[in-house]
Amino acid sequence: MFFKYPLWLLPLLMLFGCAHSQTQNNNLQNEIDSLANYSYLIGVPKHDTLYWGTGFFYKKNNDLFLTSNAHILRGIDPIHYVRLPDYPDFVYIRLKNKITGRYTLVRLDITIEKNYHLFWFYNEPDLCIYPLINSIENTYFINVVDKYISRERHIESPDSLVTYGFPIDDTKHYSENDLNTLHPTKNVEKFFEDVNIPLYYTEINKFDSINVRIAPGIPKGSSGSPLYAIYKNHISLVGIIFGESEGNNQFSMVVRANYLY
Repeated sequence: MFFKYPLWLLPLLMLFGCAHSQTQNNNLQNEIDSLANYSYLIGVPKHDTLYWGTGFFYKKNNDLFLTSNAHILRGIDPIHYVRLPDYPDFVYIRLKNKITGRYTLVRLDITIEKNYHLFWFYNEPDLCIYPLINSIENTYFINVVDKYISRERHIESPDSLVTYGFPIDDTKHYSENDLNTLHPTKNVEKFFEDVNIPLYYTEINKFDSINVRIAPGIPKGSSGSPLYAIYKNHISLVGIIFGESEGNNQFSMVVRANYLY
């Protein structure tokens, strides 16, 4: 059955369609901008300076976890199969207090995590899923990424890839006070190759189904950042940044998000 509209009504219908489409685009852009609220700064004190990475929260069976890289929360470098020297027994996570509205550096003991075994990044994901007590949500603002997590190994081609992290300027010397002034930086990426084909490393004759590559490379300090695939009607968390190519900044390595489960 076909419905007939008066000719005078057609321009109004077209105008409504354009306005609806614009509203959808605005809503999606607002949601993309809000993804910055899901990235958290993790500070690593070493000697007389401070390094950092990024992390995010999610829940599994209603239990709260902080997720970042093993090289941040365990002091293990899975690219070179070594333990990072002089790694501290604790790190800081920057959280905003619900009462004061100010940032607080919450100390996390990683002594047990540092005892984790060495591994290669193509055998195990460069991830550490750190359990937290749920009552921390009573004191601090905690945003969890649960609604964005994708468990699918097959990833459809997205319109774009977006990540928010905290890049480090190697020319600067940072202190704990600097952690309160840093804000997440947005990076727009693309897949370096067909993401649904396992990587192959000819030099060691190994296939890698754990990781994918994106381009261009992500700045240092963004390790642990969640990577989101942007589609026309939804957003999916498809990976976690863990490293970049050395020298030419050509690409960054990303752990597939299905390894969260």
